[in-house]
Amino acid sequence: MSSYDLLTEGWIPVARAKDGSFAAVSLTEVLATPSEFAALADANPLAEIATLRLLLAIVQAALNGPTKDDDRLRQFRQGFPADEVAGYLETHRTCFDLFHPTAPFFQDHTLLSSLAERNSKATASSQMRPRPAVDLGFPQMAAAQKILHSHAHHGANRVLDAGEAARLLLAHQAFARAGKVQIGGSAKISPLSGALVVAPEGRNLAETLLLSLHVRNSMGSPVWTGSVSGWLGRLTWPSRRILLFSDDTGRHVTHVIIGTGRPPPEKIANREPMFAYRRAKNANRYRVLVQPERATWRDVTALYQSDHANQMGAEILTEAALLLRHTDPDLRSRMAAVNVYGAPGGAQKDTPALWIRDRFPLPVEFLTPGSPAVAALSGRLDEADRVDAALQKQLAAAFRRGNKDLKLKRDYRPTVRPLASYWWAVEPAFRVLLAQYAAQPLNWAHLDAASEVWADAVRVAALDCFAKATQAIALSPRSAPALVRARLDLERQLTKIFS
Repeated sequence: MSSYDLLTEGWIPVARAKDGSFAAVSLTEVLATPSEFAALADANPLAEIATLRLLLAIVQAALNGPTKDDDRLRQFRQGFPADEVAGYLETHRTCFDLFHPTAPFFQDHTLLSSLAERNSKATASSQMRPRPAVDLGFPQMAAAQKILHSHAHHGANRVLDAGEAARLLLAHQAFARAGKVQIGGSAKISPLSGALVVAPEGRNLAETLLLSLHVRNSMGSPVWTGSVSGWLGRLTWPSRRILLFSDDTGRHVTHVIIGTGRPPPEKIANREPMFAYRRAKNANRYRVLVQPERATWRDVTALYQSDHANQMGAEILTEAALLLRHTDPDLRSRMAAVNVYGAPGGAQKDTPALWIRDRFPLPVEFLTPGSPAVAALSGRLDEADRVDAALQKQLAAAFRRGNKDLKLKRDYRPTVRPLASYWWAVEPAFRVLLAQYAAQPLNWAHLDAASEVWADAVRVAALDCFAKATQAIALSPRSAPALVRARLDLERQLTKIFS
């Protein structure tokens, strides 16, 4: 009988803290000495954050907490609870076998009988068979013609290494999009799909996990205990019923069955602390979503909001900041970072396949309620948006005045929006600005100087974008004056925005 013990097999990619080398380690090793590893190092960002949430669920289940802020601070000062975690893993050893005959890890062995029952009522031509293992990779990878960045596996019938399959299993449960599955019809969207998912980063994996400890009055139960509830249940939510099939050696996964699982957890009662929330115009809040046409850095200030009363910002970062305030300044500066992950939500056919992984600085001062540095940073982003609007207006005016017979929406829309060249040019300048703000968030003379450099970069990017876009205009006695006038109007608006 095949077996793949996640506690002893090397299946988790990590980067070692000592020399940065990469390795694949077991669940036991990564949680026995997490300070020896700088971070998880999965090539698939969705699998990386899903694996981090699994590790966090094990740690918090072993501690059965923390249930209050004092316990979290005490644990942070004491260090990583390796002994408690080792005892917990030993107690639940049988739960972490990927191919266990009756309780395979994060799977449902009854899917085989469900498939047999369905096929018993179907004709020979309509009988369903397990799908190739690569279907576990991600639902949208099935539509190869819609993939922008193909991280998919090559060869429809290629088998998966069992460790890779375990990581994809975690990612699938967390990020799968809504759509038809083999058993049960149409599946609901998974808990993390569509939203920006954030996690604080420490100097090593041990500190990352300690910074990510989340306080709940009741921890609940993770999926491997047989019931799913509370915070531990949310970390290991079974959004799909999945069953993996191994080869004779137990080292590879050859096929998979996927069925409907549990619908997403209740949104209000189980607010996700790893989501970033921002205020809406009606005073409510909404999640910051992954938008394929919008770069992540444009929403970075949503990560730094710190408003417990109105549940704005990312709760896990606010809690991490409370811990960081109890460390010495040198340690705090080296620990301060936040990783951002995500993939588009919606139905499988709605948007192309892509994923997001980004990293931003996380100074404690940024997470101070009403932080003036974050307010100033938000103002810089607002300037970029206003320049975008000015560009669209003047580009449209240049074409309309110079070509009265041109149907703008039909002929010019690809040039006007989304002004990709402008935003591509602005991003490096914003990254530099963000680093300057993070380095000295309370030094206003320094921040003013950095803002001036930013303003110059945005002006240059806007004028370059205008010049490139208007190359499509054929110069004539009518179009030349219109082009000059539009450029002068754009320069006036830029002066007004940055005055």
